[in-house]
Amino acid sequence: MSKRYLALFLALAGLAGVLYGLGASGEMSIVKPYLEATTGLGAARLSLLVGGCLLGSVCINVFAGALSDWLGRRKAFLLGVLFFVVGSPLAALSGGAFQSMYAGVLMQGCGMGLVAVVMPMFIAETLPKEIRGRGTAFYQLVMIGGILVSGMIGLALALFVGPADSPTLSLAAKERCWQTVFWIVGGLSLFIFIAGLFLKESPVWLAGKETAKVKGTTRNANSDSIFQRRYMVPFAIAFTILVCNQATGINAVLGYTTTIFREAGLSLHDINIADVILKVAMFAMTAVSCVLVDRKGRVFLLELGTRGIVVSMVVAGLLMMALERGIVAASPFTGWLVLAALVVFISSFCVGPGVCVWLALTELMPSRIRAVGIGISLMANQGLATGLQSTLLPLTNRIGYGWLFLAFAVCTVIYYLTVHLYMPETKGKTLEDIERWFAEGGRKGKK
Repeated sequence: MSKRYLALFLALAGLAGVLYGLGASGEMSIVKPYLEATTGLGAARLSLLVGGCLLGSVCINVFAGALSDWLGRRKAFLLGVLFFVVGSPLAALSGGAFQSMYAGVLMQGCGMGLVAVVMPMFIAETLPKEIRGRGTAFYQLVMIGGILVSGMIGLALALFVGPADSPTLSLAAKERCWQTVFWIVGGLSLFIFIAGLFLKESPVWLAGKETAKVKGTTRNANSDSIFQRRYMVPFAIAFTILVCNQATGINAVLGYTTTIFREAGLSLHDINIADVILKVAMFAMTAVSCVLVDRKGRVFLLELGTRGIVVSMVVAGLLMMALERGIVAASPFTGWLVLAALVVFISSFCVGPGVCVWLALTELMPSRIRAVGIGISLMANQGLATGLQSTLLPLTNRIGYGWLFLAFAVCTVIYYLTVHLYMPETKGKTLEDIERWFAEGGRKGKK
């Protein structure tokens, strides 16, 4: 692989990560206050819009693995970006009509789900083992960069146009704010689609196709039944880790930062600043993980990160519970305290689960089930995320954020135990070495 093509591949992987970060949670966190101010949508419909992107992702995850094996990684990736190219303008031109906007957001979700399945595989199957960990960490870094960009866009709109609750800002100006966000995502996706036409196919996928031709069958050699006994252990570990990744509460927190900080006592101006601080912490700690992932290993970072998540969620949960029960009055001080707890939460997630979950998916699952296994795992992950995002406002109205954060802490304890007891270390090993280790009945602690 030439250095020029490697640079192109990593650049496009990075832009795909930015697009995913904008679409996954960053976009809706910006537009939600402006939509609330201009469309009159209630909490239930706003929650459905926030969860709509994740619902689209769940729907496409059912077919993403099969599509990736049939079309190849390159064409499947381009199809995923094309969903963004079509969905973003549809949402921007909706005029605030719920059905049209929901359709656009749903299409973005389909693109997000397909890119989420394909790109980690594309990276793992294209990059050499020496930089595979850093390459995947880089993908996560720029994904966080997309979320950080969304925070910057939100802050810029609030500073230079006006916040959503400004009484002097016209409805037309507020409407242009949320439309601009969708147009930015649409423009970026169009650029990625055009540049992606110059990508080459994954060498692993091509080898599988060649093997199928030699054997005289139309069935792709990269595809096999996931329910064979030899595949169940690696699939079960990767599946559990990915579901637990969502159960930390990461998307629930990122999708509702404005609501959380408002209830904690921050003004809307301070909320925008707090949101950017949170996303800067995400970016910085993901950069740290990029440096550590091929040095310290996947298991070390996952254990470190999950421990930090448990502590921070317990602290944030107790703070929110005290506010919700009137033990402490909401004020800027309590708002910044909650921010501090969530900064630790985000930092812990990014240094471990945020990066290593993609490596767990692509490295643990054998090549013959990789596409289907990732699709099934992401479907469960995004299904849980969709349920949380779509019902979070009514749920927190009933039980409050305090109990919700404590529940996330309990789920993360399960996450830690799964990694500690069952996940093998994969740094410095080829995908073939890892597959062979499982085939030979490898167990945690066994070389």
